[in-house]
Amino acid sequence: MKKLLLMLVLYFFTVQISFGQKKTSISGIIENARDTTTNIELVIFDGQFAKTEVQNIQLVTNNGKFKFDFELKRRARAGITINNRLVFLPGSFDVMVNPGDNFTITIPDVNKLGLGNITFNGKGVEKLNLLKAINQKRLATGIHRLSWDRTSITDKYVNADIYLNIIDSMCRVSKLKDPLDLQFIKAQQFDGSMDLILDHSVRNYSDSVAILFEKYIKKNGSLLF
Repeated sequence: MKKLLLMLVLYFFTVQISFGQKKTSISGIIENARDTTTNIELVIFDGQFAKTEVQNIQLVTNNGKFKFDFELKRRARAGITINNRLVFLPGSFDVMVNPGDNFTITIPDVNKLGLGNITFNGKGVEKLNLLKAINQKRLATGIHRLSWDRTSITDKYVNADIYLNIIDSMCRVSKLKDPLDLQFIKAQQFDGSMDLILDHSVRNYSDSVAILFEKYIKKNGSLLF
């Protein structure tokens, strides 16, 4: 388990390459909030460290339109909230953004957020559409509807294995031009998919857990590269 965790940590460091500081823009339109006062917040997280906030921009819109312009010098993660609700959830807490990206998010209904309910257009959206496609395929399994506490230990590992194989297969057929974008998405998705199961393995370690971990999780360490 330690080896797999180390692989993930090292991987996040290797995919961080400085681009040089560039103006980056994220615009959006909330189609059913054109006459409503809406509070919107953008938080940019350092791509290397999951909890390092580097920029925070807040604005109020009265016509459903918003735009964030900011300087970015390397790959990062962007999270957006509308009236304190996460825009990309269900699906993802945030999305990857590169220096120089300039894309628009269209939100048809402010009451129906999540990756599956919004569209992306503009420069840099290919990686976001891949993330959206992975999310749609994961949701199609129905695993997210299962109660974690009521799921057997074996099924927890089986479900994690299903998610990891979906991520790997989708990334293998992806046509993203930048291999580092692809690798970052894959690493981020692996990390999110294994978070609960790794925590569970540590807190409930036993011989049976070790066998399940070896069978369903450890073998997937090679899929990361």
